[in-house]
Amino acid sequence: MVQECNVRRCCLCQIYQVQQVTKAGKLCGEKQSVIKEFGRSSGVDCRRHVQKLNARRRENALLLYNCWREICQMTWTHVTCMCQCLP
Repeated sequence: MVQECNVRRCCLCQIYQVQQVTKAGKLCGEKQSVIKEFGRSSGVDCRRHVQKLNARRRENALLLYNCWREICQMTWTHVTCMCQCLP
């Protein structure tokens, strides 16, 4: 018999995880009610979906980090240039 599972995202750490539908779960030690279900299927299918969602989450976080780093470097270069141009 295949256990039905669902995909949830923790409200604290924002990581997607698989939970069995019949059990009340804890994600990150935080008790949660289900506000949004990101998928429901067998455990294997849910695990694949969770891996894809968490990989996309990591890619988005890295993209955001790189954008902020580039903005900070441009701002610092501009400030340094202005300081050198002052009498």
